[in-house]
Amino acid sequence: MEQIASESSPQVSEHISILHIGESSRECQISASLQRWRQAHADIELGFVLTCTRQFDDGLRLLKPNRFSVVLLDIYSDDPDSLDKVGILSSEYPEIPVIVLIIDNDHDFASRAIKAGAQDYLFKDHLNDQIMMRTIRYTIEKHKLSILLRNHLRDLRASRERFRNIIERNADAIIIVDKTGTVRFANKAAGKLFDREASDLPGELFGFPIVAKDTAEIDIFRKDGKKAIAEMRVVESEWSGESVFLATLRDVTKRREAEEEMEKMRKFERHLAYHDTLTNLPNRSLFYDRLNQAINQTKRANSLTAILFLDLDGFKWVNDSLGHSKGDMLLQIVAQKLKRCIRESDTVARLGGDEFTVMLPNLDNATNAAVVARKILETLSKPLSISGNEIHITASVGISVFPTDAEDIESLMRFADIAMYRAKAKGKNNFQMFDPSIDVIDSRRFTIEKGLRNAVDNLEFVVHYQPQVDINTGKMIGSEALLRWQNPDFGLLYPTEFIPLAEETGLIVNIGKWLLRKVCEQNRKWQKTGYDPIRISLNLSARQFSEDDLVDDVVNALNDTKLDPQYLELEITESCAMQDLEYTVETLHALKSRGVRLSVDDFGTGYSSMGYLKRYPVDTLKIDQSFVKNLPSDKDNSAITTAIIAMAHSLGKKTIAEGVETDEQVRFLKSLRCDEMQGFHVSKPLTSDSLEELLRKRSAPSIPKYC
Repeated sequence: MEQIASESSPQVSEHISILHIGESSRECQISASLQRWRQAHADIELGFVLTCTRQFDDGLRLLKPNRFSVVLLDIYSDDPDSLDKVGILSSEYPEIPVIVLIIDNDHDFASRAIKAGAQDYLFKDHLNDQIMMRTIRYTIEKHKLSILLRNHLRDLRASRERFRNIIERNADAIIIVDKTGTVRFANKAAGKLFDREASDLPGELFGFPIVAKDTAEIDIFRKDGKKAIAEMRVVESEWSGESVFLATLRDVTKRREAEEEMEKMRKFERHLAYHDTLTNLPNRSLFYDRLNQAINQTKRANSLTAILFLDLDGFKWVNDSLGHSKGDMLLQIVAQKLKRCIRESDTVARLGGDEFTVMLPNLDNATNAAVVARKILETLSKPLSISGNEIHITASVGISVFPTDAEDIESLMRFADIAMYRAKAKGKNNFQMFDPSIDVIDSRRFTIEKGLRNAVDNLEFVVHYQPQVDINTGKMIGSEALLRWQNPDFGLLYPTEFIPLAEETGLIVNIGKWLLRKVCEQNRKWQKTGYDPIRISLNLSARQFSEDDLVDDVVNALNDTKLDPQYLELEITESCAMQDLEYTVETLHALKSRGVRLSVDDFGTGYSSMGYLKRYPVDTLKIDQSFVKNLPSDKDNSAITTAIIAMAHSLGKKTIAEGVETDEQVRFLKSLRCDEMQGFHVSKPLTSDSLEELLRKRSAPSIPKYC
């Protein structure tokens, strides 16, 4: 149990005593919300005392000796005892109003809670400071009114003036209507709600169906032309010996506007999850989904579906010469040009970088795809002007066709990619249809792919390690394991050249298992040598993370090497975490329960909201190096980095900045209370022998900077 009081102030002359029964995480949110409201309304002579308990029975015991103004009760639609708890509070403590907090936007369940005895409800997903405090204050006032009405309506003549004063002071609109539907009385709040003088309302027809009902929502078209939304409760009562209806109307316009705004935000988040943020084109996930639908339709219609894989020629030159902002503008222009080249039923998507794909469903023959490819090449080859710079851009296009070339999505995409590389080899600014007879043995890409299949067995992979340090002390506390491939044909290859192929072919799973075991073995070996233990982190690919036996692989690697789980950190990218929320949460909890540390890599480049992030049991957010770059001079990157660190700390998570290269970046990150960093300012990636040398120095009395 925890009790939290509002900040003392000479202006506070009255305190609201609140008892919250429910989730501990909600306690923090409620307390913070009330504190913010108090700070924003310092001129109001009102404070609060918040008492929190998680157990319902503990809450009942607290109610017996203590006097509370209101009870906030967490209830759940899937909990059969929730409404019973509402009934118990209502019957045993009728003098204390109950506000229920509901996790889902379930109006039906809210109505059932009201029938069970609750005075009001709030949807947790729509909470904000104003709505919460307004609801608490109105509920207390309304409940006071309700009690007074019960006690005094039976002797209305003796207490009529007092009754009128109470009604007039009430924040809710109160209207008394006789059996003919004529208004007999309206308080000042009613006049304000209808934008009328309250004295003008008696004698008029009420204008709404008037029957005894717990709750109904009505639209009110005010005199000023604006629409208000009100929740109306109606009870039968007596007025001067006459049977009447007492209607209480609460203005919920702002609440509904807030709910609508939240729904817009959800739609926006869903849009972000399936669209490229730069060009607003469908991203890979949405493209694959539409391609799957198109293939199914193609099978039924006995037609063709073509894939165009497009890569811009010379895009790197634009980025390097004119800057990334001009490169981004170019990508946006290309996106619009591509959309103008296709039919409404077609789809153009951006996969990343300067790679675009176009899907052409329901074709009669492959020639139609060639026509579109020529149109695209012709359109893109026209000169462009970006910020006064004339740019000439071309593209290389590869085409594969379903079902002629392949009958599965992965193969179709791969064959279109192969054809695109063929187009580049032919001088760029052309298109090529996939031809399985083309000799691709000498192609670097396919030599790499072929070699990947035996790289693990041939022990061709090596691991480099990039130190991670405490940003305040400079002491090395961990290291990220980075995979390298000592290819017999091309020498040392970096992940960008072979990991995408490994993902496409599924070989990434075996490679990932090898890396996991190798890292555990190496770290345990260093510990047995006597070096101070550090954690080693490694990135799980999306394909590896989705494997059913991932948790077993991790547990087996730890058990076989006898490595303490706290010294293993597993990273998943933000985009990977968003692919299947329920699976992600379940898998992360399973890993966390084994003692493994977890982090989200490249944070800020994906689309996760705080609502999703708080469900992930991760320890660390890794700030993507694209945001660290140009700190602190880049205002946008500074703002994003500041927000990420603040959000992480508010959720109890640490942050580590990637790609740190300058003293200025270090000082800025320190000022934001970033926890850890890695990058060339600390050290470039090292071989295992070089890192071992650092560990040896770290265990010695003299500790080098950043070690």
